[in-house]
Amino acid sequence: MIHNGNYSRVGTVDERTSDGATVWIILDHGLGRIAVTEGDRAALVLIE
Repeated sequence: MIHNGNYSRVGTVDERTSDGATVWIILDHGLGRIAVTEGDRAALVLIE
């Protein structure tokens, strides 16, 4: 995830709402689970 131009968190997408407006991410290193919603000032970046 990018926030304010910097990579701030790394994790794995766990779930998303049917409309795609909210994505739940399990953060690496045991940092928990967060929700990213449409309108948040964050960008999700796919890393393969």
